[in-house]
Amino acid sequence: MTDLVQVSTATALEAHLLEHHPWDSPEVSAVPIVNGSEKCLSWVATNTAPE
Repeated sequence: MTDLVQVSTATALEAHLLEHHPWDSPEVSAVPIVNGSEKCLSWVATNTAPE
């Protein structure tokens, strides 16, 4: 399966969260999806595709 969020997008998202989140140290993590139902993974891929 391809990465659902590109590294550049994840990096920008992390920077935004760290700057704007009210907590001093919010949890920011990334985990790979290594398996899942075909229907669910298809939905995720469709709904996270770049516009």
